[in-house]
Amino acid sequence: MLVCSFLHIDKTALPLYERVGCFKDKRNPRAFPDLVVKYPDMVNDSDLANSLATIVHACANEVYKNGFWYFGVEYRYECWSGMNGNKTYNTHGSSDDCLSNYGVGDKWTIFVYRFVEGKLLVDHFTGI
Repeated sequence: MLVCSFLHIDKTALPLYERVGCFKDKRNPRAFPDLVVKYPDMVNDSDLANSLATIVHACANEVYKNGFWYFGVEYRYECWSGMNGNKTYNTHGSSDDCLSNYGVGDKWTIFVYRFVEGKLLVDHFTGI
């Protein structure tokens, strides 16, 4: 008797994303063309680190569902992305004005991330 087993890999799992850095933004043209979603109600000043990390992760989920590979968080809670984001995020140059220790932008600054192709947030083989 021949027994075959198949490993199920969840193709909807969120890939690992990494920091690209802090960049300037302007009204026209924007660093990323699309405002994906805003999360103002998720900012919790008494637990800023966790609430902003949650915003970055929620943004990553929404952006990935839309098929984009680069995204950024501006003004603490605005999630931006769009077509050709890998070519547009640095339109206005780098900046030191983000809340870099939290991985989010502030006024007219955007903290940019990119998905790492082939790497999942949780490795299905090792569980790490």
